[in-house]
Amino acid sequence: MFVAKAVSESTIKISVARAETGFLDFVLVRMPQEYHITTHYTVMDTAQKIVFLYVADNSNDHAMGNLFVSDQFGYRFTHSLENIIKADNSQVDFEAVESMDGSFLANRYDREHVSGGNAKSAGNLRPITEDEILEGQEDNEEGKSGTMNKSSKKKNKKIKNNGWDSEFNDKIRTYITHNRGSSWELIRAPEQDMKGKSTNCYSEDGCSLNLNMYSLNQNSFAPPYSQESAVGVVMAVGNTGTSLDLNGDKKGTYLSRDGGLTWAETAKIPLIYEFGDHGGLLVAAPNI
Repeated sequence: MFVAKAVSESTIKISVARAETGFLDFVLVRMPQEYHITTHYTVMDTAQKIVFLYVADNSNDHAMGNLFVSDQFGYRFTHSLENIIKADNSQVDFEAVESMDGSFLANRYDREHVSGGNAKSAGNLRPITEDEILEGQEDNEEGKSGTMNKSSKKKNKKIKNNGWDSEFNDKIRTYITHNRGSSWELIRAPEQDMKGKSTNCYSEDGCSLNLNMYSLNQNSFAPPYSQESAVGVVMAVGNTGTSLDLNGDKKGTYLSRDGGLTWAETAKIPLIYEFGDHGGLLVAAPNI
């Protein structure tokens, strides 16, 4: 059980208790100390005996946050992926591949985004130390008076100077993990489109497949979809390129049969879709 306890008028801290103790021993969630104080959090997934926890980053003007992965007890968390974006309706750009344990998709603001060459990977788990835990607990006590911890103040100052506002929409990219968030990587684009024409999109050049989810989705494109009974099958609307394109004219529909490892273009327009017969039947219709 997770609870949010007010630290000030606008911030909270996250505590957790387990059923084995009758929920009587709420303790501070153990994560890197600069993330203890936040505006809100969301439990994203608990199906695989670990907890994926989205923690809002209140040090910038955009709706973004950090993804943390717990140990088997749900107390201790490590940092998995930063700058995951969030829609105005509070839905986070995070999706589980239902039929493939350990596989997840997320859209993030990519500060290391480049237009060509030297594309960098992201999302290595950041372990925490006992010293960080103790420091975080001390900073939490300081936060009760309505102040943020020192690390958050420094982070806020740094982000203001980076000028993210003017570049934000052009640096959204889709990442995938196949090992429960231990590492994330860009989605390799299909080598050819549905007509057999080369896409000329290679991850080595900073080009990848980017998928629509919930944020920056004014046209209500369907999010990535999978079913537990359809092993490995995933359908999604998106585009190839160096970032997620907001223009519907460039959107296509893509299919993966191996849990998101490889993809093929199935239509050059956005579709809505449904599965049947354990993935043996795929039904789709135009969504434009």
